[in-house]
Amino acid sequence: MTLKSYSLDAEKGPIVFELNARPGLGIQVANKAGLRWRLEKVKDIEVKGIKHGIRLAKNLFGGEVEESIEAVSGRKVVNINERILVTHLKKRKKGKEVREVARAFMDTGVLTSRISETFANRIGYISTTKYFRSLNVPKNFQSLKEAQEYIDANLQRLTMEDGIVRIAKIVEGDFVNIYPVIQIKVRITGEEREIETVVVPDLEYHVMFGKEDLKGYLIDTSKTFK
Repeated sequence: MTLKSYSLDAEKGPIVFELNARPGLGIQVANKAGLRWRLEKVKDIEVKGIKHGIRLAKNLFGGEVEESIEAVSGRKVVNINERILVTHLKKRKKGKEVREVARAFMDTGVLTSRISETFANRIGYISTTKYFRSLNVPKNFQSLKEAQEYIDANLQRLTMEDGIVRIAKIVEGDFVNIYPVIQIKVRITGEEREIETVVVPDLEYHVMFGKEDLKGYLIDTSKTFK
């Protein structure tokens, strides 16, 4: 079963009109833009380097599709695994901000974005994470209500460190844990923005974007960076 007809709505995103059970290359032939034509176009082109080759491939074999999607939908296309830049909290080089390269994962299954504690330390939040650990917060709570009651009773102490903007409750398995939230500056798909991230001890990626910070983006699950 293959997607045959669809549209992009600025508010709703992709809308499917028709699925085809027997896909083929007929539409390419009708448009006189089949695979053979594209291969003929690149046959005599001298590829000057890796970046040049990638740019040619994108232009001839689908790169223009991504640009069209962004133009029609008004949303940026991001890879499900994306390379981003995160601004260091304190470091400066010749008066300019220092940015760290980070591996980010786009996860619509969580609401709030997250950052690994190790990476948070690397970008200048080590005093923040050390302070929160020194508070000896209970390892877990039995319910969201119990966790919230603890936060309410200890809010001033929990948020005394400058880097902590609030406290988040995270459901993990049968328990609820509470973690500090920090604000970081990121650069993704050429755009710079500030997001709030929950600092968690175990995370496969440096940063994980949640639903709140994925508004205005379309996620391409077919592409990743290495």
